[in-house]
Amino acid sequence: MSKLIKASEFCDTIFDGTHETPKKNDKGYPLVTSTNIINNYLDLESTYNISEKDYFLINKRSKVSKWDILFSMIGSVGETLLEKNDNISYAIKNIGVFSCKDEYKAKWLFYYLNTKIIQKHIKNNLDGAVQKFLPLESLRNFPILDYDIKYKNIIDLLSKIDEQISFNINLNKEITNNISIFFNYWFRQFEFPNQNNKPYKSNGGDFIWNDEFRVNIPKEWKFETIENILKKNTKSQKIQQTYYSDTGKIPIIDQGLKFINGYTNDQKYLIKVNEPQIIFGDHTRSLKYVTFDYARGADGTKIMISKDKSMPQSLLFSNLQDIDLAGYGYARHYKYLVGKPILIPSLRISKMFDDIVSKKLILFNLNIIENEKLLNLRNWLANLMIEKKIN
Repeated sequence: MSKLIKASEFCDTIFDGTHETPKKNDKGYPLVTSTNIINNYLDLESTYNISEKDYFLINKRSKVSKWDILFSMIGSVGETLLEKNDNISYAIKNIGVFSCKDEYKAKWLFYYLNTKIIQKHIKNNLDGAVQKFLPLESLRNFPILDYDIKYKNIIDLLSKIDEQISFNINLNKEITNNISIFFNYWFRQFEFPNQNNKPYKSNGGDFIWNDEFRVNIPKEWKFETIENILKKNTKSQKIQQTYYSDTGKIPIIDQGLKFINGYTNDQKYLIKVNEPQIIFGDHTRSLKYVTFDYARGADGTKIMISKDKSMPQSLLFSNLQDIDLAGYGYARHYKYLVGKPILIPSLRISKMFDDIVSKKLILFNLNIIENEKLLNLRNWLANLMIEKKIN
């Protein structure tokens, strides 16, 4: 039986980020919190900037280095990230850091922290009545299996799986950015193709004045309230979070920041997707474009399907992503969203847009599914590796 040691003995040092809330700044450096780490990936685009003064003040005691492991200590406790970059230009808040100063020790610990053994330990040691958290001392007392160099080849295999996961994440990021640029060019700058396949506005396209919104819009286009273009959804059974499983045949989509937040095998929750569906998070404002069968999470999920042929799902999704609801604070946002106006293009333009973008969004979904399979495979192999060492 392998001996367990404290994380404080395994690591070079264990520390955490600031517990203060620095002011947002237009320019500066990103502040990383627990909500920015999802499925072992750091989403810097969802962070906000802090001043250079606050950045250096935080990093005076909490500077992250290459091969450090970031660990979310509050909220979604236990989300981890292995920092593989040399140049790190962010500060951290409510994040714990396991610093090993060694690549293979860090990778061993990273995979160990994602196994069932340590996840169970985390759940059993959470503090907090309303919002769960783990104090720094608990991180330092984590029971860790010491690294053995004979597991180097397995760690290399797990790292290869991580490389493919990262590739898919970056590909989806590129897909999202390309769709955003494309949407802006056609529907904000009005440079969609005219009948001669040339940019509409730059080549003397016809515009009409809209009195209600006091803006020029392309001829044959019109404004409509989002609520008026949506189908009335048939009711579907929603699954409570207490019944989520880590594995299963049916992925669960809810308003969480992860695209897929669990699984079930219960067929009564299955929603067959015959056309793409948009899932909106009433509290979180998350938007998910779904092309595969799924089960619907219970809390705050709204299904949005267009009934207007000139507003296909891909175009509706792009429009919804372009709407800012941040000013409403913590609230139910759906009522504000569906009350917003949306610009309906001609059928010709909407079909052209959908022909291009819907294919990209299908690829986005395929990458999500592949990453779920890869993540489950990686964690399964990591569990086998740890069980083998224990026994």
